[in-house]
Amino acid sequence: MLPSSPPPLHPSGRTSAPAPAAHCLVGASLSRGLLLRALLLPPAALLPLPGLAAPTVGMVGFQADDKSFDFTLPDGWRLSPDSGRVHEASALFAASASSPQGAASAQVLVDLGKYGNNLDEFGPPQRALTKALGVRSQAPLASDLEILSSAKVSGRVRGSSYYLAHYRRGAARSGLVKIGVAQNRLFRMIVEAPTDSTQLQTQVEELIDSFQVFPINFICKGQSNAGSVPTAGSCY
Repeated sequence: MLPSSPPPLHPSGRTSAPAPAAHCLVGASLSRGLLLRALLLPPAALLPLPGLAAPTVGMVGFQADDKSFDFTLPDGWRLSPDSGRVHEASALFAASASSPQGAASAQVLVDLGKYGNNLDEFGPPQRALTKALGVRSQAPLASDLEILSSAKVSGRVRGSSYYLAHYRRGAARSGLVKIGVAQNRLFRMIVEAPTDSTQLQTQVEELIDSFQVFPINFICKGQSNAGSVPTAGSCY
């Protein structure tokens, strides 16, 4: 029996369904030559695939029901039980989490609108960040927020990019904002912690880095944008 191979990865970075095992071909009406050639072909999982997203690691994570984004929480962080789909005009998803003692917090907001298909259509970093942070009033940001730096960074999925900003809130708290634009959706993650906690600030960076956006097919997107949980198998 041939040794099993790990399942191939979809270009978006997700695991696709495993291919049928080679020994299943024996029952088919194949000639001896065809069967031997099939067995000699390299498994798809061994073929190099460019631009794959790094696998998600960690104990607790969150993935949207339409697979359009996901993130992984640092050890000990708690995901709010009401995280998920939002039934509001133009609002699609909201998720929040906090560190074990509640000193650090994170929020993800996803909205539908005329945002375009990439960041270039949304404007330069500083203007885009200001616009993005004001889209929904429940974002955990106040007038004392000061953006210290902003830049465009590459994502783990080939061709993806984000705007990333470091901000300060008064003298005691600071954090990071990461925004992405895809398929007329605006994705934002906002994470902050006490400025004097090196451990929590490191976790802020890890959490922001884990936040990734993925393109979805038109069937899945249509169901999701209409406010419905996509049917099983329609999102891949």
